[in-house]
Amino acid sequence: MQRLRFSSFTWILLSLFGLISCRPEPPIEPVEPAEVAPLTDAEQVIADALDGMVVPISSNPFDITDTDLQVLDYLADTKIVGLGEATHGTREFFQMKHRVFQYLVEQHGFDAFLFEMDFAEAMLFDRWIQGEIEGDLRSMMRDEMLFWTWNTDAVEDLYTWMRDYNRANPDKRIHLYGVDTQSPDYNLKELLRRLELIMPTTADSVRFYIGSDYERMLDLYNSKDQIAADRIQNSLEEVRRVIEEAKDAVISLSSEEAYTWIERLVTHMEQVEAHSYQYFVLGQGPLRDKYMADNTRWLSDQMPEGSQVALWAHNYHVSNTFTGNLFNDSQGGYLRQRYNDDYQIIGFGMNTGRFTAFNRGTLKTNTIAAVANRSSYNYLFSHMQNKDFILRFDQVTSSDADAWLRRSKPFLSLGAVYQAPASNYYYPIILTSMYDVLIYFDNTGSTLLIR
Repeated sequence: MQRLRFSSFTWILLSLFGLISCRPEPPIEPVEPAEVAPLTDAEQVIADALDGMVVPISSNPFDITDTDLQVLDYLADTKIVGLGEATHGTREFFQMKHRVFQYLVEQHGFDAFLFEMDFAEAMLFDRWIQGEIEGDLRSMMRDEMLFWTWNTDAVEDLYTWMRDYNRANPDKRIHLYGVDTQSPDYNLKELLRRLELIMPTTADSVRFYIGSDYERMLDLYNSKDQIAADRIQNSLEEVRRVIEEAKDAVISLSSEEAYTWIERLVTHMEQVEAHSYQYFVLGQGPLRDKYMADNTRWLSDQMPEGSQVALWAHNYHVSNTFTGNLFNDSQGGYLRQRYNDDYQIIGFGMNTGRFTAFNRGTLKTNTIAAVANRSSYNYLFSHMQNKDFILRFDQVTSSDADAWLRRSKPFLSLGAVYQAPASNYYYPIILTSMYDVLIYFDNTGSTLLIR
């Protein structure tokens, strides 16, 4: 979902008001759901049928066994598996994605986790995961991570596990890659870092042409500065010319692979500019999902034949949403068009609980005390005997349950921002069209942010 960007001055203000502090998070306590009306007889039939077809799981993702996760063994040969989240601030979602990725790596040889984070930003954290750089991961996350949603203990645990796995399995290393296109912060730095190692004079030429506008692009585009936009677009054209002219020399001095990644960094800089210009200057729909799908495809193509990856993003971004409208289609929709069943989608759901989100400008723990939409999927799920479960839609054998799942109903979904009432965040979808699997936690806790 859309990231909130802050200037240095804004971060100072937020720190003064306690957003950035060293105070420990309060312990997470379960939210007791309020009394809700019972299901109708017809709904109860569906709930009972689903109870017989789901795989019950522990409310603690790390207590979920490999036997529980065997329901996902059908993904063994899948090229890309999308792992969603119904909020950007639910701890169980993050921990469950860690647990599923761990299972896919250990049991089925998956090779990488692609994240809803900036393409070049992820390169920094992958170097830490590969053991190429040392340093305290928590400090790196606090100081370097661009999107607060991933700056959590659950993501820290995931990255630590990935590094430990690589140490124990040096011949089967796993990687972290970023697919998002919202920030200019790291792209130029990473491009220059790579050029400095091979052709410092080319790095100097890039510095000459790009100037300081690119890294200030979001502020300039927020103010709809067309003159600055023209300068930035012209400078990117010059940077591409410089890089293409240096191709043979880069390959000669290093390798074709080195040039491929350098050229892709330039492409990503162009993606960030095009998305930002479209969204902020022209006020039109974002190009993020198209570009994220392009980056996911490109990254997958760079890996050895037979490689398999998991994709971490919001439910919407991984979902099969495709209408042919550039500004409405999701990353997952593009991927399903490209890969068909070789792209599988796991959506996540919840009913009540706590989650982290911006509320009236403040990053805080928010609470949904009870299911807020009587006609929603969540409402019926909240009445099932199995409160936490995995449901594969291709294993639904009840005709009543199958028909119910294929009808459009509201489903709870929110991103980085929340303002009560919760009923505003139920959106009509058809679950079986959007996802192939649903992982559902009835009562959840908020993510723990690294301060």
